[in-house]
Amino acid sequence: MIRRLFAFLIFIVFCASTLFSVHAQVQEGEVVETVLDNGLKVLTVEIHNAPIIYSQLSYKVGSRNEDVGSTGIAHITEHMMFKGTPNYPAGTISQIIKNNAGVFNAFTSNDITAYYEQMPKNKIDQALAIESDRMYNCVIDSAELARELNVIMEERRMRTENNPLGLFAEEFNAIAFKSSPYHWPVIGWMDDIKKTTRDQVFSFYRTYYAPNNATLVLVGDFETSKMLETVKKYFGKIPRGPEVDQTVTSEIEQLSTRSVTLKRPDVRTATLRLGWHTPGIGHPDNAALYFLARILGGGKTSRLRKELVEEKKLVTRISARTTFGKDPYLFLINAELRKEKMDRMGEVKDIIFSEIEKIKRESVSDYELQKIKNKIAYNEVSENLKISGIGSRLSRYETYVSWKFYDDWKKQRQAVTVDDVQRV
Repeated sequence: MIRRLFAFLIFIVFCASTLFSVHAQVQEGEVVETVLDNGLKVLTVEIHNAPIIYSQLSYKVGSRNEDVGSTGIAHITEHMMFKGTPNYPAGTISQIIKNNAGVFNAFTSNDITAYYEQMPKNKIDQALAIESDRMYNCVIDSAELARELNVIMEERRMRTENNPLGLFAEEFNAIAFKSSPYHWPVIGWMDDIKKTTRDQVFSFYRTYYAPNNATLVLVGDFETSKMLETVKKYFGKIPRGPEVDQTVTSEIEQLSTRSVTLKRPDVRTATLRLGWHTPGIGHPDNAALYFLARILGGGKTSRLRKELVEEKKLVTRISARTTFGKDPYLFLINAELRKEKMDRMGEVKDIIFSEIEKIKRESVSDYELQKIKNKIAYNEVSENLKISGIGSRLSRYETYVSWKFYDDWKKQRQAVTVDDVQRV
């Protein structure tokens, strides 16, 4: 189900006391879900092919949880989490992880903020000690915040204001969404970043950084019962936080096409972006939309690549993708025109619409669809060879709806027919 075109743009285990006997027999690769008394959900997966463990602590908070006037605060809070605690002063966290042969990082998106480490199995305690401590004891100092805001503002200048493609993406989302929090960028508007206060950040931290709003995923070479003892040791005494209302303002229905053109004298390329509103995660049409994107612009053999890149040589790149999160999002097609063909933007757009209309009339072939299904199956096998791939996937789906949804998502995709692709 694709709704109206909007724009184109140039350029269960819940009882801790019985935790360990319940998990006495765990199969390698099995996902075990445990919930501590304070609400922290723990997902463990034993993989014994190397003496390493991947850990990801994900909070159900992102830019979608911000208010108008305080955009960017989720990303700012992520930065401040690296400024230390009384037990781990600023600068010591990274040194501890590196000294123990680990790697670590973090990210903020529309729907999730996550902190992850990959450590030797005998050093995972270090990562869990750090993450549990900064879940509750993060120091948010006013002077340190002021310095970090300058860093973030410079990051915004570099990635957005001085980057035409970054500005392009920001302007596009701003016209695509009018009432949804997806209207603003994850990094936030510059004016909001400038005026962010210590009290705002601390209040945001206390509201969303709590065990009952988080999921800890552990994948690697460990014994589940012992790992859960370790998790309880570090996280079990952290008090529950407030119950968070995850309801946000829904996007108003779009009744007409929206468009925006961005022109800059320092840019010598042209990019076309087309977008359609799509349903939120869990909607049955998403699987068919996923294949439609692959067929149109999902690789070297996609229809639009053949026509626009190889045959007509109008564009250098073409892509199509459908994205989803906790809320309805977008189906996107992007085309980057050749420099000498920049004046043929309208022709490129017409060809894209023509191909979409062709699928509406004639559908796609069974061979075309099955080829993509085979490629997806191969990619999933490759992803499951990496403990980080397993861990990040479980975290992502648990944040959106449930880690169990991944199996439903696979079944939905396997069941897609050529008629489904034509219908959406």
